[in-house]
Amino acid sequence: YIMLAGYPPFASEDDAETIELIRAAEVVFEEDAWGQISDSAKDLIMQIFQNEKSRPSAKKVLSHPWVKSFADSSENGSLLEGQLKRLKEFQNKTKFRKAVLSYLSSKVTDRDVANEK
Repeated sequence: YIMLAGYPPFASEDDAETIELIRAAEVVFEEDAWGQISDSAKDLIMQIFQNEKSRPSAKKVLSHPWVKSFADSSENGSLLEGQLKRLKEFQNKTKFRKAVLSYLSSKVTDRDVANEK
């Protein structure tokens, strides 16, 4: 999902909400990121997000029609430019968030933590 869309499927600023989104497993294919992605690729994503008992094995994923067609096609390069841009944006947001959290955690004292309890 991240390789095609450039962002994670279940993300929130709040960890508890992210966990709930993961549990609900409602995959949304937003038009700006997924408009040029084939139905076959979306089908594979939906299969991968199935519960453990229904999820395809890695071997089966590699034999999926989209994977096979992608490996044989030379026209997919231009399609990946948008996905690469969104993936870089996601990576930059993640790095920024880690930097902010690191900075904030360096400013918190043990006394601040004890006061919050």
